[in-house]
Amino acid sequence: DEAHLVPDICINYFGSHISSREIDLLLNGIIKIHKQVIRDSIQIEQLSQRGLLALSDWHNAMYDNQVSDWRKVLANKQLATVSWALQQSLADLANVLRHHLGREDLLDLAFEQLHELAEKLQDYFECKDMQAAYSVELGPRFIMLRLSPINVAKQCQLLFDAKTRWIFTSATLQVNRSLGHFATELGLLSAQQIILDSPFDYPNQAVFCVPRHLGKVGQSQHTVKQLVDVCVQAINAAQGRTFILFTSHQMLEQVASALQGKVAYPLLVQGQASKQSLLTKFRQLGNAVLLGTSSFWEGVDVRGKLLSCVIIDKLPFVSPDDALYKARAANAERQGLDPFSHISLPQAVISLKQGVGRLIRDEKDRGVLILCDNRIVNRAYGQAFINSLPPMQRTRDLDRALQFLKQIP
Repeated sequence: DEAHLVPDICINYFGSHISSREIDLLLNGIIKIHKQVIRDSIQIEQLSQRGLLALSDWHNAMYDNQVSDWRKVLANKQLATVSWALQQSLADLANVLRHHLGREDLLDLAFEQLHELAEKLQDYFECKDMQAAYSVELGPRFIMLRLSPINVAKQCQLLFDAKTRWIFTSATLQVNRSLGHFATELGLLSAQQIILDSPFDYPNQAVFCVPRHLGKVGQSQHTVKQLVDVCVQAINAAQGRTFILFTSHQMLEQVASALQGKVAYPLLVQGQASKQSLLTKFRQLGNAVLLGTSSFWEGVDVRGKLLSCVIIDKLPFVSPDDALYKARAANAERQGLDPFSHISLPQAVISLKQGVGRLIRDEKDRGVLILCDNRIVNRAYGQAFINSLPPMQRTRDLDRALQFLKQIP
């Protein structure tokens, strides 16, 4: 179930990663082994300390530059220098440890881990694999390097072999009335496919509104004001009981700040507490407004009268600067394919369907979905989104949607 997650899970499974925490723990562990067991080689501690210093320099340089595409990191002379200095310090330490193999089991294990880590870093720094994306994740106190294969179809064909029966189900597999995108990603083109109608009575249970008066999407003050105005009207009509889902943290913060004092209902904002704590409080209050980004677009089940309205700020296209998207797009172009229609659009459709799926969770639910993005109406590709969504009542008239909300007890 929830099979739409399988492609990303497979990318992580068949990929690899290195974290700065992993390096830090290993180096400190080697220092500890040296002090407790092998005290006759001062070089081990000196090179371990040098490695920790190189790690600190790398950490600071990465945070100063805030680059998420690893290939861009290596194109930056300063970042490339500190990156290679880290790799060299680990390689030097591994060479010294090699001379002490057999003296202590813990040290032998540390050598194996260090040698593997140094080689892995070298592979990352050389970026030879053109069928992979190299990315950087900057956490609160760590850096994660990721290698993600851009195509896992061949590996998945072997994994999901014909000797075992597999059934993939999800409410969000189909894109533009087809399961082709999912099947292609997993190399399952010969699999039997079926799209089943929903048991929900969407035409009577839900209204889908794209307000007519909205301007272009963006981060301008005018755009934020328009979005806030829609949110205030919808929240009041729904008597709270609203999810507002965003595609960026920046827009979430701007709208959350602007809503303070404009509505009389409790505002629960992502970052104030854990996801589960916010959802628990949302259910307990009964009239709350929850504002969240990607983690709230799926895996959230709020049924009945607690949730009557879902507002989405814009169509959830992946950032063009995303390292995995860029690698996939370049690969598509090499094959003569259009990256937008083959990668960006299907991914956005599936993401939107996930957000929309928060609204109607059973046969008794009623509610309104408001999408504050005119592109779904004004652009040709918008039809792919519409064809993929449940058959709700559709309107451009916000007042009509608000009236439907007011009728929900």
